[in-house]
Amino acid sequence: MMASYGGFKAVSEQALERLGVAWQPSDELIRYNKGETTQVPVNATVVVKRRFNRKISLSNMRLKVEQSS
Repeated sequence: MMASYGGFKAVSEQALERLGVAWQPSDELIRYNKGETTQVPVNATVVVKRRFNRKISLSNMRLKVEQSS
C-alpha cells in the first residue's frame, strides 16, 4: 500500500480527485466532525454527485460509494 498520512481513505479520496469525480464526505462523517454523535465511522464512505461505476479497493479494504440524492 502507498504510504499516506490518512491511510486507505485518504488515498482513495485522492484517486477520486485525480479521476475528476465530484464527491463529498458521507453524512456519518459530517455528523461526527460536528460533534453530533460519538460513533466513529469505520468504513471509508463517500457520496458522489454523478454516476460512478468503478471500484476502489486494496486487499480487504473497499471504498463504499453512495449516490447523491
